[in-house]
Amino acid sequence: MKYSNEIKVGILAIIALALLYYGFNYLRGEDIFNKQVVYYSVYDHVDGLTADNPVQMKGFSIGKVQDIYFDVNKPDKLVVSFIITNEKVKLREGMLARIVSLDLLGSKGIELDFDSALVDSTRLKMGNFFVYEVGDTLPSDNESSLQEAVNQQVLPLKNKAEELISEINDAVKIIKPMFGPKTQQKIYGSLDNINDAAQSFKEIANTTDHVIKESSGNIKKITTNLDQITANVKDYDAQLKEILDNMSEFTDSLNEVDLAGALKNAERALESLSEILERANSGDGTLGLLLNDDSLYINMDQAMLELDKLLEDIRVNPKRYLGPLGKKDKKKNKPQKKDRSGLRNDLND
Repeated sequence: MKYSNEIKVGILAIIALALLYYGFNYLRGEDIFNKQVVYYSVYDHVDGLTADNPVQMKGFSIGKVQDIYFDVNKPDKLVVSFIITNEKVKLREGMLARIVSLDLLGSKGIELDFDSALVDSTRLKMGNFFVYEVGDTLPSDNESSLQEAVNQQVLPLKNKAEELISEINDAVKIIKPMFGPKTQQKIYGSLDNINDAAQSFKEIANTTDHVIKESSGNIKKITTNLDQITANVKDYDAQLKEILDNMSEFTDSLNEVDLAGALKNAERALESLSEILERANSGDGTLGLLLNDDSLYINMDQAMLELDKLLEDIRVNPKRYLGPLGKKDKKKNKPQKKDRSGLRNDLND
């Protein structure tokens, strides 16, 4: 059976249109041979989200935005429909459709995140989640924009800066009257004094440096002498050790001595001597009489005089006392008179 050229051209045109339609949808990311799974979310604002923006889960693209339109029942709300092209993805309970920025240029997209707050705690513990059906509406959320994030961080700083500026203004208003012409002159005078003091410190430092430089030779000699002294000490180390050992033995000997007993004996001797002196001062005993009664002194003085006369007589007439049978000496010599005043004076002294 032969076909006319018109039929052949028509068939080719139909095939070409079909391929063009398929290619166009393929380039748009739609597969006309696969069933499309559509979900919905409602937003207060979409932050520049447009149709064909990607839908991602954990950074992996699983679909795209299909359409955006105002809700008929709630004109202040926007409805976003998006397609899940990956047949293996099942949206379970707790999934949240959040509009996010995909890059620094501000490209928008939808990120599907799991939020446990959207699931009942009992079923969350059991892991019993239901799966969204095609055409269901998912909870929505908007990511904070960069401007909002900056405003959230900067706003507290801005408020604190304003408070600080206000406090500074109040402080300036209080301090300003205090800095009159007289106060300024005092401040300038204080600064001049500080400058003079710094100059004086500089001169002192220069003088000290000069003295140190001139005394460097003496300092070197002193250090040399110290080195010699330490060397000598090392040479006499054995002798010093021996001296220290002797001192240690001496202190040990002192520790062994009964100092307490010796002190008690000395105390007793001092008490006895004190008693003797008290008795002598009071006139008791022979020593007291010698110190306080002059009659004994006079009698002793008289006895000394008599003894002196006797000795002088024996010297002059020895035969009277030493002759045989006690014969008297015919010639009797008179004893010479001696000056007794010297003896008496000596005794008186």
